[in-house]
Amino acid sequence: GFPAVKRCLDRRSIIRFSPAGVGWALADVCEVLAVARIDPAMYGVISQARLMGSAAAVWCLRGVRQTWLQWGILFSLTVVCMAYCLAPDDPIPNKERLKWWRIHDFGKRETAEEEALELFQERMLGVALALSKVALSVLSGVYGETVFKTSQDGERPELHVQMTQISF
Repeated sequence: GFPAVKRCLDRRSIIRFSPAGVGWALADVCEVLAVARIDPAMYGVISQARLMGSAAAVWCLRGVRQTWLQWGILFSLTVVCMAYCLAPDDPIPNKERLKWWRIHDFGKRETAEEEALELFQERMLGVALALSKVALSVLSGVYGETVFKTSQDGERPELHVQMTQISF
């Protein structure tokens, strides 16, 4: 009812949630920019760092420890995801498709050295953006979880109220 709507618009709560919301928004921007610069398999491998990063961040920032079995499972999942993402699925590599798209759509023709340098710079920027996405996503998630699980006045609002507050 009306009290829930009023709690959704509570300025103090919105300010508490704003770092997580801004972090997630910036992470989404980094993701879009990264995917435009690196092939999806490489992005998939880099994004798997979020599993280990989340466990490490929760351990460092909130003191929640994982058992050795949980760390082993996380490590195994990370290795399996990396192997899956690195396995070739098409005889035409993604970098060849990207090159073809650039030449045919933009009429852009360069020497081999210029093209190799530009491709390297694009990939490095893509990797940096993907790692930024992972870091922002992990830190925002841990902060958001902390805010969700704690309350200022002793009474924790309902989930729909919290989700509305984080959206502002």
